[in-house]
Amino acid sequence: QLNAAFDLGTDTGVLVEQVVRRGPADQAGIEPGDVIVRIDDRDIETIEDVFAELREHDPSETVEVRVKRGGEDRTVEVRLGELPEG
Repeated sequence: QLNAAFDLGTDTGVLVEQVVRRGPADQAGIEPGDVIVRIDDRDIETIEDVFAELREHDPSETVEVRVKRGGEDRTVEVRLGELPEG
């Protein structure tokens, strides 16, 4: 469980381990240590949930991402970009 392992204030969600500098998440203010718990209207429990939700959108669309940071909820708008090759 996320909360037991990292004391993040939530038992569900996907822990952000790193953020690509100047990438969409970085520009939206998402930081390493944040936990993504919702994208638009979809609750996020696994990394597969993140990718499934992102596949529903085209690059340059904006999604609303709810993260937990330090036990507090924050909502940011992320303008999507192209996924890197590889």
